Amino acid sequence: MTQWHFEWLKMRRNNWLKVFIVVLAVSLTVTFGLTYQQVSHVREQTKEEIAKEKASYDNLEDTLETMPFTATEKTQLLAMRDQVMPLLEQQLTSIDQGNNADFMSAKLAYYPLKTDFWSLFNQQPAGLMGKENEESYYITALQTAEQPYEDQTVSLNPMNYLYSIVRLVTKSYVLPAILILFYAVFLLEKETGTIHFALIFSPSKKRYLAVNMAVTFCLVLLFLLVFLAGSYCLAHYFGLPFFVSQGWQLDRVVDSSYLLQTNVTFKTVLITTLPLLLGLALLYQQLFYLCTLLFSKMIFEVLAYLLLTIGGGFGLSYLTVVGNPFRLLQLKSFLYNEPTLVDLGLSLSLLLLLSAIIHRFVQKALARGVVS
Repeated sequence: MTQWHFEWLKMRRNNWLKVFIVVLAVSLTVTFGLTYQQVSHVREQTKEEIAKEKASYDNLEDTLETMPFTATEKTQLLAMRDQVMPLLEQQLTSIDQGNNADFMSAKLAYYPLKTDFWSLFNQQPAGLMGKENEESYYITALQTAEQPYEDQTVSLNPMNYLYSIVRLVTKSYVLPAILILFYAVFLLEKETGTIHFALIFSPSKKRYLAVNMAVTFCLVLLFLLVFLAGSYCLAHYFGLPFFVSQGWQLDRVVDSSYLLQTNVTFKTVLITTLPLLLGLALLYQQLFYLCTLLFSKMIFEVLAYLLLTIGGGFGLSYLTVVGNPFRLLQLKSFLYNEPTLVDLGLSLSLLLLLSAIIHRFVQKALARGVVS
């Protein structure tokens, strides 16, 4: 029996495959269900906000009578109001009809008219609020790319939804929590003593450790890939897009930054995220095994691992230095600053170097009699 065969049998007999399937199914169901509810809420909330905005122009004639405007200014304000109201009505109608082009055109046409109206009404220059600036820039990017509108934060358009899943996974506390489910195979072996039996099938401790690490890392890789693929399928076949669902579209604009004048496509998300995500998973794996071998009690092993990964990762994520891979944990900011291939290469190299260094410590800890 080979070491690989033994690891496979061990996974089956310890119900780790069942755990894998249950965790995967629950993760897919919960994330999709919560997002579906949020999208429904955002759709209605958007209509309510537009209706509220529309209501703010009602009774304008009575309001103007109580304010010290000249006759010319009153005429101008009423004329602007007559231009604004149809655009707001068009936005509401286009949402109900699913007319994406009309919605974006009306939205973009409304913003400058709104600015002009309130500048005159308040007798001082007025501009768009931060959120409106972001939305205007985002809609312009979508219109230029001839892509349908979706909410920038919550969406079930497949590409937008996958981007939200990637944002979730790259949070400083989510990836370590996912990894501990699969790396804990080694932890439980140490606790139950079955690691001694496992060494019978391996000519050396180093070989056993290498195979065990490879198996657990493959489980993590498989989980992430199936989670992303399952999320895409759910959004594609059962989603609730704002206007129209689109399939696989790498050039889909999924995010934007008005301040940095940056648009983020899903292709950029993939190129930037996947290599560094796997590099982080490898580094966290080495940290987990090291903590498992250095401490004798499970509670201390887990706490040390979580402190190093969550605490250390969160702190380092704010260092905006080229080649710092932990910036991935602040994904939106990382993407907005458009990392270059050199930056990504340095970041991945650093992760691999740190993993190799920590792996040497793991080997030494194993050789010093953690298992005999």
